[in-house]
Amino acid sequence: LMRAPEDICRRGKLWRLHKAMPGMQNAGRSWSDHQADVYVNKGGFERCPLDSQMYRKPENQVSPHKVRMEVHGDDGAAVTDDRPAADWHKGFMESNIDCTCRIMGLDEGESREEKFLKKHIRCDENGWEIEADPRHVDNLIKMHALDGKNAKGAATPWDKSFDTMPNADEELLGDEAALFRTGAGIGQHLAADRFDLQL
Repeated sequence: LMRAPEDICRRGKLWRLHKAMPGMQNAGRSWSDHQADVYVNKGGFERCPLDSQMYRKPENQVSPHKVRMEVHGDDGAAVTDDRPAADWHKGFMESNIDCTCRIMGLDEGESREEKFLKKHIRCDENGWEIEADPRHVDNLIKMHALDGKNAKGAATPWDKSFDTMPNADEELLGDEAALFRTGAGIGQHLAADRFDLQL
């Protein structure tokens, strides 16, 4: 329900919406449900049970092409085995979702660099490169005051001995907990393409 504009209806009238409008509380969920319906029912994709933004399309009756796709709101990235699969996916997306698709690669007409979730993705003759937005690192450093004179090193397993913090087992509360969660989220985002890092 939403309040009707006063220049159209008298005050106190409510309208029942048939679909979510941008900016409303349930608009994001409604868009995600619409995307899932299109991908699963029209495209033959399977939605990941552990991460609702991940999809895969095995070879099936809809198309013989395999596709893996990650979607976040109105941004998406897909990986395919070959150019015919990429062409099929691009055609499927542009005919079923109001979007523009670009194919990355080394062939003529293919993009060499794109951004997805504020990460730069590049490809050249030497391979593929994913680079996180440097502002994420800067924000992480500033959030935890690691850029000032009060910054101090942390013990690592390589140190011969280190003292544990006296209150290390206590639960974080309020602002400290929020700061920790935000920092951990940024760290996970930065480490998503770094398989040598563990958080």
